[in-house]
Amino acid sequence: MILRGVPLIPGRARGRLTTRMEGDLAGRILLLDQRDIPSLLKHADKPPAGLIVLNAARFGHVLIRLFTLAIPTLLLEGDQAVNLVPGRLVELDGERGLLGDERLPAPPPEPEGGMRWRMADGDPVELMASVSDARGAAEALRRGATAIGLVRSEYLHPTPPNTPDASFYIKALSELLEASSTLPITVRLFDYGPDKPVPWWPEAPIAPLGWQGSRLYELEAMASVLDAELTALENLGGNGRLSLLVPYLTHPWEFEAIRERLQRWPRLARLPLGAMVETPAAAFALPEWRVGADFVGLGCNDLMQAFHATDRNRPELARWLDPYAPAWLRFLARLADEGRDLGLPMRICGQLPSVPGLFHLLLGMGFRAFSVEPVMIPMLGHIARTADASVARDLLEQACGVSTSAEVRTLLGLSPDRPGR
Repeated sequence: MILRGVPLIPGRARGRLTTRMEGDLAGRILLLDQRDIPSLLKHADKPPAGLIVLNAARFGHVLIRLFTLAIPTLLLEGDQAVNLVPGRLVELDGERGLLGDERLPAPPPEPEGGMRWRMADGDPVELMASVSDARGAAEALRRGATAIGLVRSEYLHPTPPNTPDASFYIKALSELLEASSTLPITVRLFDYGPDKPVPWWPEAPIAPLGWQGSRLYELEAMASVLDAELTALENLGGNGRLSLLVPYLTHPWEFEAIRERLQRWPRLARLPLGAMVETPAAAFALPEWRVGADFVGLGCNDLMQAFHATDRNRPELARWLDPYAPAWLRFLARLADEGRDLGLPMRICGQLPSVPGLFHLLLGMGFRAFSVEPVMIPMLGHIARTADASVARDLLEQACGVSTSAEVRTLLGLSPDRPGR
């Protein structure tokens, strides 16, 4: 038996299949539905050897949280799992998306921490890490990250779940700084969204679109928390390693309002300040960001969601959220060209580089800075080392010239019928 699924988290694991989360999961391959992931994360101190997730939304927030476990994971559709019997001995390859009975080839060796990545033709590539806490920062250092490209500060919560104050943020961010050694760090300011539960804010607004990120900073509950976070960052901002990123922007005046707010904290006012581009409106405002921002982070998960008009957290809508769509690739290529012409430093944030075949296309667009999950860095580094810029550009030109995502997947050597394979 060999099943081909959607790769999510690289690595190999061998063990007995189980569908039960209780008891000792060590050495087991856990088969679960996306709806069960929050329960698994509550027991993250004793994770299984590998994961198979059924009926998943590839770019949803709940799957992003799985990366903190750093265990081999693949995605299957429900009809593929009908013959998977608990107790069966299987081997899982999270890099190639394979599940079978046979032994699989070993993955490439992991790098030493702090490695500088280059393409085959010498172009440097920045493989930064997106993390949520000090443990993630330590993992990023171990995996060879060149920087912490995105700290998801919205996942820093006190225990018990009281409203965080400046002293809490000072402690949490100090631990993160220490765990990341001398790596540069970009902290994304608190980025609430309706799909990111905040335990201390039960009255948080719930809306399918719009009430998130920097748009909430004027609400009383969020304003006090943001001030606490900024106070902590001011306390830590003199070490020369920090930069800040403003989430979920649409209009340049939103960004200017944050920059003006930062004037109350003298150290923060001098730090590099980036704009998170996560909407088409923000994407078409690159000339304005060039005037006001020091750099731009392309939040591809939300940007793709808005581009395709599809909720990225809903498995039943997954086929519309197509990362191989030629129109989407042309859109990203246009952004890369415009950013390069403007001299605007840009980095790709999110899961897109980890989707099979797409890292080559992003390199072909000219992107050279990426912030990804720490566990993905060795695999992407291996791809970068073997990639040639001119070959990647030719492949991109072909992908942008076809009419369907099936044709793009075929160009990339993937199955045309199931996205991601």
